[in-house]
Amino acid sequence: MKIMDALAAARPADLEATPDADRRYRDLEKALAQPVESPRRRGRPVRRLAIGVVAVGAAAAVTVALTGHQGGTPTPGKTPGDGKVGGEPIMLAADKAEAQPLGRYWTSDTVWGQSYIVSAKTGNYAITGAGWETFEWTAVKAGGGNLFYGRDLPARPQTLEDKAAWRKAGSPSSFRVWSNDHYQTYSRAAGSWSADHPQAKPGGRFDFSGTGDNKLHADGVTFDQLRHLSTDPDQLRQNYLQSRENPAQRLLSVSEDLMSAPVPPKLRAGIMRMLPKLPGVYSVGTVTDPLGRKGIAYAADWPDSGPLYHGFGSRTEIVFNEQGEFLGTEDVLTKPGGEYAEQRPGFVINYHVARGSAWRDKKPSPPTKLPF
Repeated sequence: MKIMDALAAARPADLEATPDADRRYRDLEKALAQPVESPRRRGRPVRRLAIGVVAVGAAAAVTVALTGHQGGTPTPGKTPGDGKVGGEPIMLAADKAEAQPLGRYWTSDTVWGQSYIVSAKTGNYAITGAGWETFEWTAVKAGGGNLFYGRDLPARPQTLEDKAAWRKAGSPSSFRVWSNDHYQTYSRAAGSWSADHPQAKPGGRFDFSGTGDNKLHADGVTFDQLRHLSTDPDQLRQNYLQSRENPAQRLLSVSEDLMSAPVPPKLRAGIMRMLPKLPGVYSVGTVTDPLGRKGIAYAADWPDSGPLYHGFGSRTEIVFNEQGEFLGTEDVLTKPGGEYAEQRPGFVINYHVARGSAWRDKKPSPPTKLPF
């Protein structure tokens, strides 16, 4: 299925696409002279956020609306990190991931998102804001090039009820919400495509935390080093356990590695086989991601005390499909409370999902149409 067809199928019929939805890759070459900071450079929401009341939702290229996170919960009696929870589906998917071909160029197409509650005299309603979509390509050989394109996505009401409340409030064209430690205004208009500086470090190095070597992590790894990292699940487990992160942060590190570096198929398969072995990580079975895709998910809970706790419970989920493709990560409400006291478990707090990634032998061009 073409990606636009899949996105259209996931979008409720009443939520019209933005006027430029079908032109999202048009005129990208004209934007090359307009540098913009990528999410990774300007602190886009990757880790747990405490920024106002959240509702279920996700933005995408045609402003897909998420009608609800669907998925399982930890199976009673199972011990997270014992290597047995939901092991078979992820192992079968890992076998398929390992068999995928390797190319000279790695491409990635991703969507970021965050949801908020807008306060209005006529009634509060939920929106998706802080939406951002990207397209990136990088050569695996040093000096082969790397480019990154991105744009802001339009903010919009989430559900039918939210849209009705938005209309009752006068159908405002922008939304002012509390974000982190300040107010932020999000527009219903999409931003312009722009090109960012290359994401790879000088010399063709990439950020990758699962090396087990702090210096190597700080300096960045080359593709050749990635290709020669151990793919043994037990060794990878020890590599990731070198950090002092809690399980949810560690799972986000795994996700960021898969999202931001050209991880070879065999290494991705090893990481997938490692997930059931990580302490604090457990299977949640099959879930539906913000783009409406079914996937196999593993999760880790955020601490219920300390500076990262804000009166509610949530977990980070990392998702793969049955073909071994990495779909992304999302933070999901597990225990209503605090800002989310009126929300139900399963509400998506924030997400970073991969619409597509692929290995190619031919150098990618600035996309003028959907590349996947």
